[in-house]
Amino acid sequence: MMLMMCVRLAAAPYTHDSVQWALKTDLLRWLHASVNLGAEFVTTPNRRQTIAFNIAYNAWTFSANTKWRHLLVEPEYRWWLGSTAFNRSWLAGASARYMHYNVGHVDFPFKIYDEMRTTRKQGNLLALGGFVGHNWTLSAHWNLSLLGGVSVGWTDYDQYECEECGKKIGQESKLVLLPKISLNLVWLPAGRRAAATPQPEPLVPVSRPEPDSLPAYDFQPLLADLPAVRYGLPDDPVI
Repeated sequence: MMLMMCVRLAAAPYTHDSVQWALKTDLLRWLHASVNLGAEFVTTPNRRQTIAFNIAYNAWTFSANTKWRHLLVEPEYRWWLGSTAFNRSWLAGASARYMHYNVGHVDFPFKIYDEMRTTRKQGNLLALGGFVGHNWTLSAHWNLSLLGGVSVGWTDYDQYECEECGKKIGQESKLVLLPKISLNLVWLPAGRRAAATPQPEPLVPVSRPEPDSLPAYDFQPLLADLPAVRYGLPDDPVI
């Protein structure tokens, strides 16, 4: 319901042409209790490119020794396709990702990373990828952006039994394919309502009298009062 309200507000007529930076947080990361914050800055005079720096942190251990502990640092470079930065527009970008993680006893949807249900992995990840998305203006100070993409990364980790203080059962390094999806709530320091588009004045039809409505004049009395005029050559007798 909250998302539907945001989408309805996304048509709000606000512009952020003078904004040079913004702060944001990924709402989806809060679903697994990951504290996260990002900052984004305009980098070019035409306001079509920005850089962003995101950081996320999770230090919690849940019931049954379930862990999603990590420290994530993710810089991004963005190209704004339909408009200038922070306005309603499509965008595309590239990102790099470094993460130190300690993850275990996690049941991922669609049985991806199925081994994580029975093991715990602790290691590091480096990844590069790309994404596309759309940004909506909600108000003078708030935006909403939805991003989706994919990254290719290299990870090196130690593998343990899932129990607390479980023994080490292996070590591995491998190439991984990582999806990226984020729903960012963006705060901007300034903004203004877009000027209303001037509407042309309606054309007022000019009424013209119908031919039948013209007054009728009788010119015969005027012609009768005019003096008689005769024409002839100078040497000819006047007839």
